[in-house]
Amino acid sequence: MLRKIEASEFEEIVQFTYGLSQDLSKTSFPVYTDGVKTKEDFIARSREGLEKENEEILLFVREGEAEGWVHYFTIPSAKYIVMCNMSVARDYGQAFGELLDYWKQAYPGYLWSIYFPEENRDIAAFMKEHRYAEKSKEIVDVLVFGAYEEKEASGRVVEIGQHNFSAFRQIHEQYEQGMYWTSDRIENALNDWAIYACTENDKVLGALYYNGKGSKNLEIFGIDVLPGPDRDRIVEELLISALNEAKHRGADSMYFFNDETTHDIAKKVGFRQVTTAHYYEERLQSEPV
Repeated sequence: MLRKIEASEFEEIVQFTYGLSQDLSKTSFPVYTDGVKTKEDFIARSREGLEKENEEILLFVREGEAEGWVHYFTIPSAKYIVMCNMSVARDYGQAFGELLDYWKQAYPGYLWSIYFPEENRDIAAFMKEHRYAEKSKEIVDVLVFGAYEEKEASGRVVEIGQHNFSAFRQIHEQYEQGMYWTSDRIENALNDWAIYACTENDKVLGALYYNGKGSKNLEIFGIDVLPGPDRDRIVEELLISALNEAKHRGADSMYFFNDETTHDIAKKVGFRQVTTAHYYEERLQSEPV
């Protein structure tokens, strides 16, 4: 059964669930086995589930004992549910089914979206059995800058600012259909974005971009590259320029959710694989009581 956590239980249960989070077969994204996020990070973020509006921690209880929890928050204006952590000792799929039943009654019409590590085979079996379609599968790579040695940057790569934003727009408009972060939205929030473009003879061949410029822990949002025999080289040049500049700005880490093609290039420049992520999303429909 599911029930809300009591504040008095938090300190004991958070230790238990952190332990579960270290086993990728028993947890969800974001993962805490990446060498970046710490136990202190886990505890601090989890405590916000008791304190913040629209956040909730529910316990999965069996025979009177808590076997795990789920921590999530909602964005009512967007009718959206975001997972913070779901760690369960056993029968993960069954627990997720209970959670869906709860969400269907509490948040009808909301969209939930969750990444699960490939090691969590119990949830994969549940999704298959209940016909939840996998929306994407991505290799999750991370680079820790403490071990990163800067590499020679390409003369073809330039950083994008307001003065040359049209160069980024030139390529991003070819890939932005269906994205929230269109060229217009990125330009309106340009101070928050780091963007690099690979150019040749006034033509933009590719671009890499991420939000949170100047932050300690970064994640590549996207790489747009024109098809062609030079594609891999363009991706490598963009990654090197982005990594060099991020290190200059004092970043600690950079995440990259990518495919097999770019994974090989990312590994070459210093990224390492954490896991493979499987992405699911579904609009909740309430069921008759």
